[in-house]
Amino acid sequence: MFIVGGTAPFPEIAPETDEKGLYQIGGVNPGTFEVAFHDRNGNRIGLDSVTVIGGETSTLDLHIVVSHGGPVTDYVSLVDNLRAAGATVDPAGTVSQPFFVPVGQLLTVNGEDVQAFEFASTEEAATAASTVSADGSSIGTSMVSWVGPPHFYQGGKLIAIYVGSDSGVINTLKEAMGSQFAGR
Repeated sequence: MFIVGGTAPFPEIAPETDEKGLYQIGGVNPGTFEVAFHDRNGNRIGLDSVTVIGGETSTLDLHIVVSHGGPVTDYVSLVDNLRAAGATVDPAGTVSQPFFVPVGQLLTVNGEDVQAFEFASTEEAATAASTVSADGSSIGTSMVSWVGPPHFYQGGKLIAIYVGSDSGVINTLKEAMGSQFAGR
């Protein structure tokens, strides 16, 4: 947590919360302050303001909702987010598809196969995603006959594909990566 702005001079402080999430800051001049909260990795997870009145104790209760480990941007963050959501995730080897350049990682998520393709950049992943038809039946010049309904998700430089109907896997992927960009 840092005081990042205010109507009065403020100290250079960065207190950590205790095991209950409580913190205390002393020596702050009266005024209104903007307070930024960061996770242990330095990512900003909250911003609020507090007014400090001389001779009184001011309280700032911040309720932070963290999406399981931050946004999905690559393979590692996908696995972290899925596990944080309570899914059982196991690496199951690699997978190649003719329509995507990188070799993908095959994951078993709650017993279902999910293919994860990590591109060199977010732009490359977005370009690849733009070649997928709305229903997922064609990708570029490839016509695909899936064994079940396909679901395509993109986060950062990662495209994940789940072929199946398990609502638990679909909901977990949606929670981790947002709504599918293509599929049925």
